[in-house]
Amino acid sequence: MRKLFKIQGITTALVFSAIMFALVACEGSSGPQGVQGTQGTPGDSGAAGVQGPAGPSGSTGATGAAGAAGDDAVAEAASSLASMSASPTESGGISSIYGAGFAPGEVVTVEAGDRIIAGGKANSDGAFSIDAKVTLSAGLYSAKAIGSEGTEAIAPLLIASK
Repeated sequence: MRKLFKIQGITTALVFSAIMFALVACEGSSGPQGVQGTQGTPGDSGAAGVQGPAGPSGSTGATGAAGAAGDDAVAEAASSLASMSASPTESGGISSIYGAGFAPGEVVTVEAGDRIIAGGKANSDGAFSIDAKVTLSAGLYSAKAIGSEGTEAIAPLLIASK
């Protein structure tokens, strides 16, 4: 039996060797090209990429046409920049009134309670400081500074009771 297995093992090894030799040694001409296969299904979309750095700034656009100038436009622009404040006081006391955004040297009148309570002149920077003796009765008023060139500013004025 041992001989039988040895002979079968040797025979099997020889047969496989011969097949391998035939496959390696035999090179013939290639056959005709086969028929094209069907297209496969598309794959899933990939993940979104990372945002890149910002590009360079663009060139400056053209300057627009200048608007028409007029007295009302100048006064409106000036009054939108003006501001003021008034310190609270008692009736018959002194209120410190400060303002800015007026034209340099502009004459300023301060009104409250339908009467003029102070007047002065803006300095070279367009600011003013006026101490006004207020004889209005106790209450909350709107103080309004009116400049000779049309500049206006409004602030609350508190007159406390004694």
